[in-house]
Amino acid sequence: MDGKIFLCTALIREAHELKAFAHAGQNKTLQLLKKEYYWQGRNNNIKRYIKNCRDYQRNKTRHDKTPGLLHPLLIPKRVWEHVMVDGKSMPKNDKGYDYVWAFVCQFKKKALEIVKQNQKVQELAQQNAVAAHALIETQANKKHQSVDFTVSDIVYVSKKGFLTEAPTMKLDSQNAGPWTIMEKRGHSFILDTPPWYKGSKLFHANRLWKVAQNLLPQQQLEPEPPVEINREPE
Repeated sequence: MDGKIFLCTALIREAHELKAFAHAGQNKTLQLLKKEYYWQGRNNNIKRYIKNCRDYQRNKTRHDKTPGLLHPLLIPKRVWEHVMVDGKSMPKNDKGYDYVWAFVCQFKKKALEIVKQNQKVQELAQQNAVAAHALIETQANKKHQSVDFTVSDIVYVSKKGFLTEAPTMKLDSQNAGPWTIMEKRGHSFILDTPPWYKGSKLFHANRLWKVAQNLLPQQQLEPEPPVEINREPE
C-alpha cells in the first residue's frame, strides 16, 4: 500500500475520531487538519471518509433531501372509472341491515359534484385536476429526491418511531443499520433486520438512506453497536 495514501487516511482518522468531538463533522475535521496539513484532494478525502464513517452516519441528523418522490393517484378520464369504497358497521335497522357501504366516484368528487356529464365539462374538470396534481407534485418533491437504492443494497434506517432506552430520542442514535434490502414492494422495501428489532420489516423509501461504499484506502468500517434493552446488550 502506498505510504502517502495511508498517511492521509490516518490523519483524517485522528482528527475525525477525537474523543472530545465524538466523530466530528466535515467542517470540524477540516478545521483541525488545515492548520498543519495540506495535500492535493484533502477536502474531498475528508468528505469521502466521513460519508463512509458508519458511527457518524448512524448518529447524524439528516439535512439532505428525503428519498422517495410523490406518486399521485391516476386522474380518471370519465365518471365512475375510479370508484372509492368505504364501509361502516351500524346498529341493525328494522329490516335487519347492520352495515353501510359508500361508493364515491373520484372524478365527480374532483369535479365538485358536477351533475351534467357533458363532454366539455368532463374535459375541463380533468384539465383542472391535472394542473392541480402537477402543482401538488412539484411542491411535494422540492424536499425529496429520486430513490437511489434497490434490492441487495445496504441502507441506514431512520429510527423515528423506534423505542429507545435513552431519556429522549435526541440523546440516542438517529439511524439504525446498515441493513440489507431483501425485497421491493411498491414504493417500500423489506429489510433484513437484526434479531433485536421486533417491528415491521417493511419500510417506505423516505425512511432509508443508501450506505456509501467508496472507502478511502485502509479506512476501517465499524460494526453496528449492540442495542441495549433493559440495560442488557442484545
